Amino acid sequence: MKQADFLSLFSGLSSSTRRVIGVTVISLVLALALVFLVLIQQIKAAAVLKEAFKTANLELEQTYKNISAIGELRRSVDAAERQLEVLKETAVLEPLQGSYEMQAWQHVAPLAAAAGVNLFRDSPRCTSRLPIQPGESITGPFYTRQVVEFSGNGAYTQIVAFVESVETNLPMVSVSSLQILGQQRTPEVHAMQVAFEWPVLSENTAAMAKEKKK
Repeated sequence: MKQADFLSLFSGLSSSTRRVIGVTVISLVLALALVFLVLIQQIKAAAVLKEAFKTANLELEQTYKNISAIGELRRSVDAAERQLEVLKETAVLEPLQGSYEMQAWQHVAPLAAAAGVNLFRDSPRCTSRLPIQPGESITGPFYTRQVVEFSGNGAYTQIVAFVESVETNLPMVSVSSLQILGQQRTPEVHAMQVAFEWPVLSENTAAMAKEKKK
């Protein structure tokens, strides 16, 4: 049907019929527009839900990974706690029955024996401390370095292994000095004197004395 024929036919209708057709067409257009708007909103909502589902799925996968890693994490924590306990026991030198020498001997003697070094039982000797000067405001305990000397003998390789073992097993202890002397009567056995520095707790006595005078 041509456009002119359609217009001729439409104009031939009664006004009430044309009005009904116009209202119907407008209603259809509005209905289609409403359906289109609702469809657009549904598409947008579906896109949002899809993205939220994707994010939730990624979070769920990460949660599963975290749960599966808990066992390894616990093992790492247990190992770290064991290392911390060892460090606590060996890091700071505390007097055993009032003697720093006795406590140092307890730590060092087994390492010497394992390396084949013969330590002289009466050799441990504390020398003067090497203070880490605190500020005058510090009145409580602070750390200084206590030097403990040991004497003994052994083969050169045994002495070196002993010193390396101390540095490995007692990481807060450092070698202050090491003297190895050859002996004519026993050239394969050398005399050794070694000094180790240990962290110890001390008091700021100067600051404490000033506090008492006030």
